[in-house]
Amino acid sequence: PTQQALQKIISELQILLNDPNASFAQVADKLKAYRDLRDKAEKELDAAQKKLEEILTPRQEVILVTMGYLK
Repeated sequence: PTQQALQKIISELQILLNDPNASFAQVADKLKAYRDLRDKAEKELDAAQKKLEEILTPRQEVILVTMGYLK
C-alpha cells in the first residue's frame, strides 16, 4: 500500500467522525480498513528491511539502525 492510500483512509475517517449521521458500523469498518492497510504496509517494510540487511556491511547496518531506518 502507498502512503497515499493510507492518507485517503485517514481523510475518510476524519470525514466520518465529523458527520453526525455516520453510524458506529461505518466508523468501525473504516478503522478496520485503515488498520489492515497499515499492518500490510508494516509487513512490506519489514520484508524490505530484511532484504536490505542482506546486502549491507556491518558498518552500514549499524549506521542505519542508529539512525532509526532499520530495527
